[in-house]
Amino acid sequence: MGQPQARPESPPSGGLPRREDLLTVEMAATRKEKEKVYRFRYQIYVEEMRKVLTVVDHRRRLLRDDMDDWGDLFVVRAGEEIIGTVRLHIGTVAAFPGDISDAFVMDRFGEYPAGGQPGEMSFVSKAMVDPRYRGSQAFYLLNAAYYDALRRRNVQFHFCGGATHMVAMYEQLGYRRFKSNFPVPDYGYMVPMVMLTEDIEHFRRVRSPLWRNARRLDNSPAASAWFAARFPEAARYINRQLLSKEDILQMLGDKLGRPLHKAVHLFRGLNEAEALLCADAAHIVLCEAGDAVVNPTDICNEIFVIMSGVVSVRRQLPDRRSSVAILRPGQVYGDKAYLAHGRQNTTVVAQTDTELLVLPRHALERLETQHPAVAAKLLYNIGARTTRKYA
Repeated sequence: MGQPQARPESPPSGGLPRREDLLTVEMAATRKEKEKVYRFRYQIYVEEMRKVLTVVDHRRRLLRDDMDDWGDLFVVRAGEEIIGTVRLHIGTVAAFPGDISDAFVMDRFGEYPAGGQPGEMSFVSKAMVDPRYRGSQAFYLLNAAYYDALRRRNVQFHFCGGATHMVAMYEQLGYRRFKSNFPVPDYGYMVPMVMLTEDIEHFRRVRSPLWRNARRLDNSPAASAWFAARFPEAARYINRQLLSKEDILQMLGDKLGRPLHKAVHLFRGLNEAEALLCADAAHIVLCEAGDAVVNPTDICNEIFVIMSGVVSVRRQLPDRRSSVAILRPGQVYGDKAYLAHGRQNTTVVAQTDTELLVLPRHALERLETQHPAVAAKLLYNIGARTTRKYA
């Protein structure tokens, strides 16, 4: 395959790239190259993100699992250094382990007519980029490389699972939500998503960077029409990329019964224009009754605002007792852990079907850079609320 390459769009935090450091994408083919990928995963997931994992080799600092036996490992390099990777699997429904095929209801997608032969599907996982290169071209190059591989194999349906704070980013790539969420051991609460690889109109509407890849190829609307007919429930998921900032703010106010900055303490003191910026940084996640949305060992990567429904928050106390709080629309959780960059230390369960407004850490950090006065008000409100609550 060709090797897409580009210079970083902006200097990575943690040091400037050397002038000769083009970003290149290739496949890890040899055992030695794959072991470098497994070590890079360990550095990102265990050492940086502090994930508590059971399938991991701490002694050799390697992170691999049985799925690596047949997956393709894409890597992006800056010079000789691996600075990003993603794992891709392509096969028929029967090729995938039962937990994956069940989680993504692949058997339903297997009903799509594929010329009398079982159609191939794909699944991507273990996607990560070195923190110094987040915001560069690295993530796009990885996605473009595997997207081109999917099109060469005539894959129509491509799946991924994302944490709640990553949903908007994946939706802008062109993925869409289509079914209920599910837990993954060690990795937490996941949102299943599917990309219809030939739906160039959807790529255009969400402003996906993959549109530039898709437009060079022949595309058919057949899979998109089939998906709309077979998965009408997908329409209930709100894709932020398809709404204006004004529409998002209006929708949130309608759900709460009054304007966002008046209904939620987190946004108190903001004017409507500032609330508009906050709404544009957030997205809504739907949860079903009984879903464990947050677990104690989860690292806090977002703040949640309850838009509808009821959740319980169980906290383990030092004396082995536990406290339980019931939260309703307009109330917030995750803010204390957000400030501390720590673990959630709570179990949050949806008691009813629930809508959550999710403010991802990366979006709030971008708000700090682009609109520091607005971010300062949010941080003041978080600090004031947590001081009152936990003093």
